[in-house]
Amino acid sequence: MQSLPIDFALRRGAGARRALVLGGGGLYFITWQVAYLDRLRTLGADLSDADIVVGTSAGATVGAALTSGRVPGMARESGWLSRMPSLMAAATPATGLSASRLRALAIFSQATEASPETVRGIGYAALAARTPSDARLRRTLATTLQRRRWRSQALRITTVDAYTGERVILDHTSDVPLPTAAAASGAVPGIFAPQPVADRYLMDGGTGGSFLHCDLAAGADRVLILTLGSHDEKLEAGMTVSTRALADEVNQLEGSGSRVMVAGPAPVAIEDLMNPAKMGSAIAEAREAAAADVERVKNFW
Repeated sequence: MQSLPIDFALRRGAGARRALVLGGGGLYFITWQVAYLDRLRTLGADLSDADIVVGTSAGATVGAALTSGRVPGMARESGWLSRMPSLMAAATPATGLSASRLRALAIFSQATEASPETVRGIGYAALAARTPSDARLRRTLATTLQRRRWRSQALRITTVDAYTGERVILDHTSDVPLPTAAAASGAVPGIFAPQPVADRYLMDGGTGGSFLHCDLAAGADRVLILTLGSHDEKLEAGMTVSTRALADEVNQLEGSGSRVMVAGPAPVAIEDLMNPAKMGSAIAEAREAAAADVERVKNFW
């Protein structure tokens, strides 16, 4: 477990041939990424051989699945669960939130920068919110991932200390169960409780000024990014990032010497990111996108 500030100049990915960066985006983007990666695999472009996998929020769950061989199984299960949105809504409640939870979510959603004061304010609101037990998300992800131990040295999961505002990176050396690490990175303020890890409470990796944390791959020969906003020139400012966040990270990656490819879904409404009723459309779109992208991915990877 390391506290690491964002710094592209350190080229933390130098020496790696291939890096995969998996971004945040709620239940919708977990579903999309799993379906996309699984379809690429069946078409002959298996990305599980990445030397570095960086996972943030939704991407942490997907990265954990990819590096432990769970993508095919999760793809099948997502198909079944997409036909049972009420079951998924019970596991990922994002409606009917109490005042304290709405406050934490609003503070995060409306933040357009990531100064230490802003990030700590988000963390304090997350800690104060009357969310369900922190164990609930861990149990859900333990069932989803079906793996407790890290099976790969490639995976880096990003989180943020809810009290100090520091970025904390979890990997195979951190002595943290894999579902706990994924839960910490996906603990969206106001929706899920920050996760107790060692002597910290860790929250969503996307609360620290990046929904990608590409600096952890900077200097790798090739970096493939799966992200929301890949089709937009500018993202909407909020959730601690600016309108130019994606473009800025890509530019800094390229400045570190990395070749970069970006892929992702068509624009999706923010209110749909945690909507189980949208899982079916996420799967269909991801499979179509993978079929369209596969030759480009093969040539790049």
